Amino acid sequence: MQEIEVLKPAENIPVPADDGLSSGEHTVMTHLVDAWDSYVHLPVQHPDDLEEFRHALHRLQHLVMIREVRSRHSDYTNEEKRRES
Repeated sequence: MQEIEVLKPAENIPVPADDGLSSGEHTVMTHLVDAWDSYVHLPVQHPDDLEEFRHALHRLQHLVMIREVRSRHSDYTNEEKRRES
């Protein structure tokens, strides 16, 4: 089995106060970072596991961050409003 380099856990990275995320969204993002930090320490069972987990986390981060875009730019992201115009 191929050995995979285990990345070091992310340090607590300060988040800018004006990033637009709510406190709940920050909580979710923190939990996603914690999930990564925990996952990288698990024993490797398959060579693709780490990459697949990383891709899945990126998708989850995208879903959280798109909420900020929707809240700031609802005129672009609200399908109902676009149909009315």
